[in-house]
Amino acid sequence: MLNLKIGIMPGRIEGFIFEGEVTVRDALTQAKDTFTSPSGNPVEDFLNGSTGYQAKLDGEVVELTDVIYDDGALVIAKQVKGNK
Repeated sequence: MLNLKIGIMPGRIEGFIFEGEVTVRDALTQAKDTFTSPSGNPVEDFLNGSTGYQAKLDGEVVELTDVIYDDGALVIAKQVKGNK
């Protein structure tokens, strides 16, 4: 069982449980409806290729195709200008 905290920054973080390993894309796809608000959904925007955000797992930048094997925190964070 995999326990992930998934969220957006700035914003909030929620807990999710997965059966075994999961890709970053699959984890975010399952969590995206939790983060819908009247101003939009940054998780869905990120999944659709929107720039300005980056995915980080425990502080390290990850790609959508990366596999998550261990518990951790997956965050979609606003990209700081100058960082790629």
